[in-house]
Amino acid sequence: ASIFSIDPSFIISIIMYTWLIKVRPSAAAVATKKSKTPIRKKGKIPVAAAKKKKKVNNAAAKKKKAKKSTNLLCPDELLAAHQSGKLYSMMNGLNTNGVKDYCQQCKVPRTGAKYKIVSLLINHVERVALMSSSVRLAGNIGNDGDGDSNCDGE
Repeated sequence: ASIFSIDPSFIISIIMYTWLIKVRPSAAAVATKKSKTPIRKKGKIPVAAAKKKKKVNNAAAKKKKAKKSTNLLCPDELLAAHQSGKLYSMMNGLNTNGVKDYCQQCKVPRTGAKYKIVSLLINHVERVALMSSSVRLAGNIGNDGDGDSNCDGE
């Protein structure tokens, strides 16, 4: 028995071990292979679908806004006060509940401080007055100024 004698079964086990290391892929390689396929988490949608959904929502919001802007409601007393130039003093003379009642009639948001509600309501009344004046101007088609479309001066 010499010092350098090695058991043949030991040599075979070392060869098998090195062969297994070369053949079997590492854990990192397995992880990279799995991550090549896109993983879709719950609640996440693809980018193209998200953009399409956003376009649909924007179109619906624009349609709703256009419909809302055509139906402008305003009490006659507010329009009369706006035409006489006393709308702001009239609004400041009212208490908060009175201003909120006008907001409810005009379908304007009525939450917040009184000065914010008053400014929203005044902007709404000015917009309604502008729209009604533009409709009145559109009605005067004829050159004779009587509001109808005939131009024979009768």
